[in-house]
Amino acid sequence: MDLNVKFPPVVSAYMQNNARHRFIVGPFGSGKSVGSMVDIPRRAAAQRQSTSSGKRKSRFAVIRNTMPQLRDTTMKTWFDYFPNGSLGYYRETGKTYFIKQGDVECEVIFRALDDAQDVENLLSIELTGAYLNEFRGIQRTIVEALDGRIDRYPRMDEGGASWAGIWGDSNFPEEGSYWERMLEGYDPDDGKTKRPADPNFQVFKQPSAMLKQLDGTYILNPLAENQNNLPASYYPNLVVGKTDDFIRTFVMCEYGRSHGGKPVHPMFSREHHIAKSIILPNKKDLLLVSADFGLTPAI
Repeated sequence: MDLNVKFPPVVSAYMQNNARHRFIVGPFGSGKSVGSMVDIPRRAAAQRQSTSSGKRKSRFAVIRNTMPQLRDTTMKTWFDYFPNGSLGYYRETGKTYFIKQGDVECEVIFRALDDAQDVENLLSIELTGAYLNEFRGIQRTIVEALDGRIDRYPRMDEGGASWAGIWGDSNFPEEGSYWERMLEGYDPDDGKTKRPADPNFQVFKQPSAMLKQLDGTYILNPLAENQNNLPASYYPNLVVGKTDDFIRTFVMCEYGRSHGGKPVHPMFSREHHIAKSIILPNKKDLLLVSADFGLTPAI
């Protein structure tokens, strides 16, 4: 199996890491999803041979939050790199791609998490590992339950798996979320207590795609990854007309601000709406305050 593909530094380090749990976060267009997918046949080829058949067996789940996302984004990327008939063949029934290359036999099972039945079906499969595409949209309960389904195939009487684990890529999640706490090494329940260092939980952060100047404009970050595979205008065009939160999350590699509750002004921007210097009130002006004490009090 020839997988002659070169990846940028952070993506490459993420792919070569052998931790049971490893996750990469970065901006749009940074190559993280492609690296995650190429890691499947690479890991499959590195599995030990079965003691009974001599085959290198493995079974990986590729998971996305909804079926439209799985079909239109995740699977589309997979087939761009591994068309049906290249590494193996795809069966729509079961949404499974069977890799058949020499002594390598690998099942790649695509699953969405649209409803409880989808989750139940996923958590009944014995897996070698699981790849979470855009993991920030996948709930904690699913991730923790999934941890009990990996390292179950191939069975121990066939020699077991050489490596098993959960890996994933994503744009940056929201501040205060389960994923932000896990990525930053905090207890996921209280969000304050630092977890002990765990070599089996590794996080990889890509550089931001752009750098913000003092005048509020943006320039390309020379350290941004995968730029040679993108048009030069990709990121400059991406920030035009976008909200500050969009740019933070998808370009600048910063955690998104939580939008919990019901904001009165959803387009509020600290940079735009808060004065850069102290504003002195005029005592001669009349100040009117209007209050609404209904179900969602606001002033």
